[in-house]
Amino acid sequence: MATMVNGRNYKCDDGWEGIACDLKICGKNCSGQGICLNGTCACNKGFMGDICQAVKCKNGCSGNGNCINGECSCKNGFDGDDCSSLFVVNGEKFGNGSIICWPGWTG
Repeated sequence: MATMVNGRNYKCDDGWEGIACDLKICGKNCSGQGICLNGTCACNKGFMGDICQAVKCKNGCSGNGNCINGECSCKNGFDGDDCSSLFVVNGEKFGNGSIICWPGWTG
């Protein structure tokens, strides 16, 4: 990137910018979802990743799933938009959070 200082053009090495070529450039301008702080993206709220390219998931998927493009993909046994609910297969779950297993099942 060329920089003008005292009427002269200076060219920084690739990956650097600023008057003294001392500021490291962030990849893809932090995807337009954050600000570059000397080579490290500080992502806006709701975004994450090295270049703020990914949308954060609600509650980090509660530790029970993986965040893919802003949506939780829950591990087996978990359900809900943030994977915080137990997925009951062989029983019944009630509004108060209690679960009653069908005859022959435990867990």
